[in-house]
Amino acid sequence: MRDLSRAVRILSNAMVRIPRFDAVLLWANSRFVCTVGLVIIVVSAFCRKPVIVKLFGTSLVERIHRFRRLWQKLAVYVMRAPRCILPQTKAFTDWLVKDLRLSPSQVRCFPNFIPDEAFHEQYAKKRFSGNCVFVGQVKKEKGVFDIIGAFKGRDELRCDFYGGIVNRDRDSFLAEIAESENLCYRGVVAPEEVCDVMGRYDALLLPTYHGGEGYPSVILEAFAAGVPVVTTRWRSIPDIVENDVRGILVPIKSPEKILSALERLASDQGLYDRIVANAFTFVRSYSEREVVRNKLIPWIEEIWAEDTR
Repeated sequence: MRDLSRAVRILSNAMVRIPRFDAVLLWANSRFVCTVGLVIIVVSAFCRKPVIVKLFGTSLVERIHRFRRLWQKLAVYVMRAPRCILPQTKAFTDWLVKDLRLSPSQVRCFPNFIPDEAFHEQYAKKRFSGNCVFVGQVKKEKGVFDIIGAFKGRDELRCDFYGGIVNRDRDSFLAEIAESENLCYRGVVAPEEVCDVMGRYDALLLPTYHGGEGYPSVILEAFAAGVPVVTTRWRSIPDIVENDVRGILVPIKSPEKILSALERLASDQGLYDRIVANAFTFVRSYSEREVVRNKLIPWIEEIWAEDTR
């Protein structure tokens, strides 16, 4: 009922406001796009307002395929109406074009980016001392219980967890970490403080198998903070985390592999330094200036010029 009341409120506001503006930016996850978002797209098309859809995550195609056949066809038809769609990864961009048969000129990869002010000229060089961090939504699919499993009985290692806890996993997560002195939940960190917080640690752990994972912004923030990443070989993550070059990739649901990766970082200072340096250089191409100002805005202006001729 709470979701339904929120949807009614959003739709009523949208229907009043859309006719007053030149364009509509729909900035949403796949669940929203496939429900309220479809109505907003239809209303915008009726009002002859161009729509730009920015997609979070990578599960839109899978969600549409779970619909009944008639609703599936309707959803695909409506998704051809936006002037442009901005998926988060290269693989997801290709998937939309191939599976939903969207026009390649309609779809362009718009990856996560981090604010320009998050970048520094240098990062603090350090050795791995076992001080690790997890930042993100605290839930099973993000691999938090795999981290707990890897750290049990390893007093030389420590992990602090930051982020909101999903209700489904709250009790079990808090109970698990209460049993270990080397695990601690630190609450929610403000977005503008994430890079600074991560810079205090030796490694970011993100053993995710979340179904909608794209290019996790927390990985890019770790790169900018000069912190190596141990994450999973999952979805499009290998696009940005090249194994042993810009981080260490492990299989999903493998606490023992997380532990092995940390042991490598502890025993091989050359590997640690190389990963940090490579990632720090690589992340410059994911700055706000590069992604938004130098790529996205010129493309939108080009589309706008074509439409107004």
